[in-house]
Amino acid sequence: MHRTRHWIRSLACVAALIVLANAPAHAGPGHDHGEEASPAVAAEVAPRLSAMSDRHEMVALVDGQDLVIWVNEFATSAPVTTATVDVTIDGNTARAEPMPDGTYHVPAGPLAGHAPIEHGEGPEPLDQHAVLVTVTTPAGQDLLTGALSHDHEHHEEAAAFAWPWVPLGVLALAGMAGALVWRNRRRAAVATAGAGALLAALSLSAPSPAQASPGHDHGEAAEAPVGGDVARRLPNGDLFVPMAVQRTLGVRTLVAEQTAAAVAISLNGRVIADPNAGGVVQPTTAGRVMPPPGGFPALGARVSAGQVLAYVEPAIEGADRAGLAQDAAATETELATARAQLARLERLEGVVPQREIEEARLAVQGLERRRAATAGGRAPREALRAPVAGVIAMANVQAGAVVEGRTVLFEVINPGRLQVEATISDGRALGAAATALVEGRSIPLTRIGAGRADAAGASVVRFAVTEGAQSLRLNQPVTVFAETAARVEGVAIPRAAITRAANGQSVVFVKLAPERMAQRIVAIEPVGADTVIVTSGVTAGERVVTQGAQLIAQIR
Repeated sequence: MHRTRHWIRSLACVAALIVLANAPAHAGPGHDHGEEASPAVAAEVAPRLSAMSDRHEMVALVDGQDLVIWVNEFATSAPVTTATVDVTIDGNTARAEPMPDGTYHVPAGPLAGHAPIEHGEGPEPLDQHAVLVTVTTPAGQDLLTGALSHDHEHHEEAAAFAWPWVPLGVLALAGMAGALVWRNRRRAAVATAGAGALLAALSLSAPSPAQASPGHDHGEAAEAPVGGDVARRLPNGDLFVPMAVQRTLGVRTLVAEQTAAAVAISLNGRVIADPNAGGVVQPTTAGRVMPPPGGFPALGARVSAGQVLAYVEPAIEGADRAGLAQDAAATETELATARAQLARLERLEGVVPQREIEEARLAVQGLERRRAATAGGRAPREALRAPVAGVIAMANVQAGAVVEGRTVLFEVINPGRLQVEATISDGRALGAAATALVEGRSIPLTRIGAGRADAAGASVVRFAVTEGAQSLRLNQPVTVFAETAARVEGVAIPRAAITRAANGQSVVFVKLAPERMAQRIVAIEPVGADTVIVTSGVTAGERVVTQGAQLIAQIR
């Protein structure tokens, strides 16, 4: 047992030595790879150059034999794709070619073989190439300068140092495992398991060819090959978001400005018709619905005031129907008498006054209409007419359907005149302006008036829709942001820039450099459906991410 433990300890020592042999060597000055590396150095895993001015921001990196350049507007981070870009590398000038993806390409030139203009002080040379990028737009020229770092040898030497130990380690493990089995066959299973564990440790500690390729750090910022940088969080909590990723996410920014605005409160509301520009159509009695000539109007159809939309034939009970039949018989008798009287007077035309003949003729016509109305024991049908001019917003009709009195069959509205009704429970005084948030869209409102609070302290507030009423529908739920008398000072940013942290705190992202962002916890006050005031966490002049913030928040 003692000998077995001695061999196991020996195997563990060999494994530790092999792992240490494969660990990255400490670099000389200017080549730190550990925790002391600055976030900026850790972020730039590929040979790249970042520069900013008050008009543009630029990122350039080496991709094969080309220098790939991204140019954005400084304030908005919007891509600049139609500029003329001239690149000077170590004194050699070339015009970059615009590409369909919005980048600019120019041959890498000096990076492929020209002598460096500066060397690092460590044992491994770090090439520094002076780069001048001239961006010409209709607004003028902008000069962006910097130095592009290119490390040629560090990773090749690291790989050459590490890999020869792998086959030697495997041979040593195999020999020791065999000796252990020979000396103590009863512990063969233990020896096999120990050798397997040490081989696994070797495979994890040895660098892969991708890790040892030129142009890549060995510390926490180890990254994919040039052109394949991956967005990630840096050790200090900032985010490295490559320009190519920003283009994919559609990142946009806004330069924060100090301002003051009225604080808004959020109310739940719904869309209603303007009482002076809409109405309902309903019968006064129960009956059977019948269409007018041409059929019922369709939903959305325009109608004029007084237009017949439907007829309702009143429902008649048995006793009432018998009474109507008697009335019809009496009407027939009266009509026959009236016709005879008219015929007699017409024969005496010229003898009797013409007035008597006309009165007899009108009596006959009236009785004929009465007979038509009561024919078959039916009461006169009711014509349902549009109360106002507008469009059909609701139609609940079907030919032959029997409906009750006061049933709403049609609703007519003016789509350009709608209102929003909301309820406020705390009795605060509201200003005249408000905004409704409807399915991500902002609709301006104007307060019309408010009712008195009820016993529970709630009151109804109505707002007129001043713009965008055509995109709303009746009874659609909306969120109303109504201004109050209170005012707040801070930085105004779009509501879309706000994300939520895991603990529920409000968070925004501030762009510190072309490819570096910082997360800020902020305190906010709503001032509209799409705007908030940041009272702490962001200062005027900083660039806040307004589009793509929700996706950036997912970066880990």
